[in-house]
Amino acid sequence: MLITNFPYSYLGINSIQVNCQTYKRRAASKIYIFPKLFNLNLIQENMFFHDLDAFQLTPFFEKPNPNYDMEIGTVLQENKICAGILFFNKKAQDIIERIVFLLKKYKLCNEQTAIEKLFLLKDNEFFDKTMAKRIKKLGIEYNMSPRKLLKQFINAEKPLKIAHFHPFQKGASIFDKMCYKKGIKDEEYKKYKLKKEDVKIVPKELIKIIEKHCYKYLNKL
Repeated sequence: MLITNFPYSYLGINSIQVNCQTYKRRAASKIYIFPKLFNLNLIQENMFFHDLDAFQLTPFFEKPNPNYDMEIGTVLQENKICAGILFFNKKAQDIIERIVFLLKKYKLCNEQTAIEKLFLLKDNEFFDKTMAKRIKKLGIEYNMSPRKLLKQFINAEKPLKIAHFHPFQKGASIFDKMCYKKGIKDEEYKKYKLKKEDVKIVPKELIKIIEKHCYKYLNKL
């Protein structure tokens, strides 16, 4: 499902255009549409909400876990989450609406701050014990990023599920690191007792797709 608040089409795929006000926040922008999608009955099944630079690596189903209404991405730092990877079901409408309420009322900078206050940071006035039981953090395999890549790799369950990186941010260096493992020193492989040929992040099929659709940008960098 591709939702925009302006007309958009790419390779014959048209977005669903919805009139929705966005807010000038550093990160939080996309989540404001979901209360409206719930009210329009456009959300009838499990949803995978993600940043545009989060790429699915292998098939995964049954998300969110049937025991939860929402599962959210994580990063290596303890208790840190990444709202750019979010699974939720139809029963999560009240959670989504609470997140949007906190963002608007208290002008929080991003969804992560609101979600942390809801279910991670118990010593704050917004913590909701009941909602917290319905939300779960995912393993790092659902949010592989360029930072400390090898440390993430050894801590992630295999197969990896999602690679989260901007293909042409900071030149092509991030793309080259995630797709071709360039820039990773031999000392790092030794530190984690890994062989370079055993570290596989982005499959060849996905690399070809990225290079096909982003070649203009990659070749300029």
